[in-house]
Amino acid sequence: MATLPKEVRQKLESNIHIYKVTSKNIYYTDDFKLKAVEEYNHGKESEDIFKDAGIWNRCKYSFTIS
Repeated sequence: MATLPKEVRQKLESNIHIYKVTSKNIYYTDDFKLKAVEEYNHGKESEDIFKDAGIWNRCKYSFTIS
């Protein structure tokens, strides 16, 4: 697993849908997780869910909802 650079962590921490970021994990708010699952179940692509939330970043990091 890749380690998130400090500048990436700082940017993620400023997002209202994220409540905690460590060097190896991103923790999303319960509200975001529920909304993301609901939108996904209604046919929205994962990439679009994260883009709309201002989280998507085309880089070597993969994001999972934890």
